[in-house]
Amino acid sequence: MVQFLCPYGKNDLGGLYLRSNKLSGGLPHHWNESQLLWVVDISYNNLSGKISSSTGFLSSLHVLVLSNNNLYGEIPSSLQNCSFVSIDLSGNHLSGILPSRKGSEVKILHLRSNQFSGIIPQQWCNLPVLHILDLAQNNLFGRIPNCLGNFTALIYGNGIIWPSFYVNYVEKAIIVTKGRELEYGSTLQFVTSIDISWNNLIGGIPDKITSLIALNTLNLSRNHLTGNVPKNIGNM
Repeated sequence: MVQFLCPYGKNDLGGLYLRSNKLSGGLPHHWNESQLLWVVDISYNNLSGKISSSTGFLSSLHVLVLSNNNLYGEIPSSLQNCSFVSIDLSGNHLSGILPSRKGSEVKILHLRSNQFSGIIPQQWCNLPVLHILDLAQNNLFGRIPNCLGNFTALIYGNGIIWPSFYVNYVEKAIIVTKGRELEYGSTLQFVTSIDISWNNLIGGIPDKITSLIALNTLNLSRNHLTGNVPKNIGNM
């Protein structure tokens, strides 16, 4: 796999789709010659090892889907250099704290079913176009940031504008609703969801979260939350 993706000299590869195979081994460590790559989907394989920091050198990368493999280690800080629209690293063994910085263009962020710990970064509240956030089944602790109610796209809904390259790429993602796993394909861009269930979060449900009236699904179950249910939660 590494030899296939690391040719001598630059290449014109723009999309890499290897989803749902039986590929094994590690991810490439030499992405430098693939500067035109905008989507990488190697989900549902048997890959192991760490995510290479060289992935952050892919300046054109907008969609990264590595879900349901056996990857471990931390998310490389170099990924902050990419202009991501969608990141799906769910269903691995990734650990460490969540990166404090995320690109302002991130619309879909799937990190469920890993071993991330620490708190939900306050800086994530400044993601104006985020409309799917899935942090379920990790080891996160602390309080739910009150500023999660600042997600502009989940307040106004219709403000979400999708790049033309993403509309032509049909990504599949699993959204858990009422205990059921629902797979979305071409309609994924219309789904709005926050799922931070199955963690170790404490404290109350922030009142401000009820301002997210464009939100379809909010799952805070299986935590250690206390206090009263916000009065305006029925207006969501």
